[in-house]
Amino acid sequence: MCKRFRIALNVLELASDALPYMLCTLFWPIVPFSLTIAYVFFWAVVTAYLASASDISYAIFNATADSDYVNGESCSPETFILNTTVETRCEPVDYSVDNYYIAFHIYNLISLFWVVNFILALGEMTLAGAFASFYWAKPKPDAVPTFPLGASFYRSLRYHIGSLAFGSLIIAIVEVVRTVLEYIEAQTSEVNNCCTKFIFKCCKCCLWCLEKFLRFINRNAYIDIAVYGHSFCKAASHVFNLLMRNILRVMVLNSVTGFMLLVLKLMITASVTVGSFYFFTWLANESAADAILTSPNNLWAPVVIIGVLSFAVCSTFFSVYDMAVDTMFISFLEDIERNDGSPERPYYMPKGLLNLIGKKNRSK
Repeated sequence: MCKRFRIALNVLELASDALPYMLCTLFWPIVPFSLTIAYVFFWAVVTAYLASASDISYAIFNATADSDYVNGESCSPETFILNTTVETRCEPVDYSVDNYYIAFHIYNLISLFWVVNFILALGEMTLAGAFASFYWAKPKPDAVPTFPLGASFYRSLRYHIGSLAFGSLIIAIVEVVRTVLEYIEAQTSEVNNCCTKFIFKCCKCCLWCLEKFLRFINRNAYIDIAVYGHSFCKAASHVFNLLMRNILRVMVLNSVTGFMLLVLKLMITASVTVGSFYFFTWLANESAADAILTSPNNLWAPVVIIGVLSFAVCSTFFSVYDMAVDTMFISFLEDIERNDGSPERPYYMPKGLLNLIGKKNRSK
């Protein structure tokens, strides 16, 4: 166990060594985030247009005895306004939607999950390709490409867009099923049946676990695709077997990485939050005449907001480092199984990892 722990620390160190040679990766999350926001805005506009594309039925209300209209009689707002009294009104009473509009709404919902997951998958594969180019460069860092992130982005779009689409579609289908299940549960919430509620909870739990598992496999499959260019199914099968053969190393690395990143996120968030608290306290003292700033309730509101935003920003940028660690680890496992240290098949890992596993590169 101690050896596996030291291997995990060396993989973390290797990921840290790669970041200075590709600092642009730290700002890469801005790209998929911007694309996601743009598409969600487009989706919202389409949804609004679909929601407004309905046939509205109008009827007469408050018709007087001397009026030419009868209460409940259908009417048209365009012609009604010209011939009505003040009391009589023509108001909407029903909204009818054709069946094919329901199909459009379903298609629009599926496209939302699919495209958003596609953007996330593209971001993951781009980062994986960039960090993999560092690991498999020999000698390091001279052989590292000049623009690793741009080259990886081009390869992802040029050669692997089908794998990205298929992998994101799998996740989208599970998310759609979960959404439909949530909708059905909400519609039947008034039914006081313990058996029904239990079945819903079990289904939701199973779907949640399935989605987490598929995301884990997809993430590592994208790394395999970025390194070897396999198809999605072949990459998923290959990387799953690779991880199962090294399950203890996977568990140790994930535990160490998860704990370390959580501590760093909390430290940064706490520092920013405490700093903002003292800043607003100083600002309130400087403008003591302003009752708004000196109110304790109004002082805590911006501090809490800043704390939440700082944690979200930390999580976003630390996801880059998390991807670097996963890429280095998968590459390390591949390096062990594919190479033997001979001049024809040398190891690409640094000397620290070579010493830990008792391997070395043999010279000619």
